Amino acid sequence: EAQLHFLDEQSEIGACGSLVRFGGDSTAQQGYALHVEWINSLVTPEAIALNRFVESPVAHPSMIFRADLIGRLGGYRDCGWPEDYELWLRWLDAGVSIGKVPESLLTWNDPPQRLSRTDPRYSPEAFYECKCHYLARWLKRERPDAKRILLWGAGRPTRRRFASLAREGVALCAYIDIDPKKIGGRADGLDVIGPDALPPPSPEVFIIVGVGTRGARGLIREDLTARGYSEGPNFICAA
Repeated sequence: EAQLHFLDEQSEIGACGSLVRFGGDSTAQQGYALHVEWINSLVTPEAIALNRFVESPVAHPSMIFRADLIGRLGGYRDCGWPEDYELWLRWLDAGVSIGKVPESLLTWNDPPQRLSRTDPRYSPEAFYECKCHYLARWLKRERPDAKRILLWGAGRPTRRRFASLAREGVALCAYIDIDPKKIGGRADGLDVIGPDALPPPSPEVFIIVGVGTRGARGLIREDLTARGYSEGPNFICAA
């Protein structure tokens, strides 16, 4: 009822979620509990859209949406990717605005047998394939002047997870890292630079933050902001 009222009051919103309560053991399942905390921090359409490439910014079972979206943009697709995340990315890519009722209306349980835990469509590799597909579309459309695209994260796992960007037509020009052992070297044929070697912010430079280590995203966001980079125009978090 609260979500229907939200959609009735805001005609520009196409889909609506809510805050959720974590129904598991927050100590034994700390990673998922932190994920719930993160999605609960994203309430406005602007925050949801800006953080879409980090992970799914909404809890799937909390969502309702206008029925015409299915007819216009299609429903679930079997791409070998998480079908809910792909759906939200596709709709956001098409300009659909997604909001949330700022109330906890759902207890989100995480039993070990759920498909999110057992099916390869929900593996980290599948998530990254999905997000790279739509990240590439977003970059080509929204940042066409970005001739120098850098990936923050020169470690092998990060490079492997974002390798599909090249297959989507987005070429990286360098990697950024804070590890002194990596700075000054090369990885996959590209230079690895430290943050202090970053050029000044400009429309020609765009940074993808790809480090997935817990806590790293916030530190990198602070570093880039201090250097004059703006999230959205100059960089995007994608891990």
